[in-house]
Amino acid sequence: MKNRLLAFVGLLVYVVLANAVPASAQGPMRPVEVPKDPEYTRLLDKLKDGDTGVDYKALRLAFARSGAPGVRGVDPKIRLKLAEAVKAKKYEEVAKTAQEILKIHFLDLNIHAVAAAAYEALKDTKKYNYHQAIYLGLINSIVNGADGESAKTAYVVVVPDEINAVLKAYELQRTANEMITEGTSRYEVVTVTDKANGAVSKVYFNIDLMPKPPERPARP
Repeated sequence: MKNRLLAFVGLLVYVVLANAVPASAQGPMRPVEVPKDPEYTRLLDKLKDGDTGVDYKALRLAFARSGAPGVRGVDPKIRLKLAEAVKAKKYEEVAKTAQEILKIHFLDLNIHAVAAAAYEALKDTKKYNYHQAIYLGLINSIVNGADGESAKTAYVVVVPDEINAVLKAYELQRTANEMITEGTSRYEVVTVTDKANGAVSKVYFNIDLMPKPPERPARP
């Protein structure tokens, strides 16, 4: 897979429907925690104040250290509400609901893409440019300097949604995935099909910064 600066892509319907998991299929919503990393707070405040030229890689890494809940703090009902607004093409409602999610997890690059598409439909150029810039900053901070073709050149991700975002940006369809360990690092290896030419390949994601899943108790 070639490493390239990604252009903004229209993710509106895909992103929402791909992430709108029924509440019954998810665990209880966790309370929003106060971020513990001062660097995360500093960079996040700059971005929220309109400085879209922040170091997005540093921001993502600081988020991983912060203890902030991210998507775990988002009520699944809000995501379903967003999906319904998207399907109905109610762009004002899409924009409003996207902002509700971003108040809880501002680094959700998929939701920034959704917000940008909604504001473009509403002809709000300023807000479109703002959310587009954040989406591009976040996605390019993942793919720049990596190609995902091996463990050595894996994309470093801090939340599962970043894996989905990279696959969608490159128009790759997930067909299988496996977890592997090489040395002291953990990887999610995703088998994909290129939607453009049908080529099958594997994409490596370094998941060291993602929380480890709880171990299943041994069967008696």
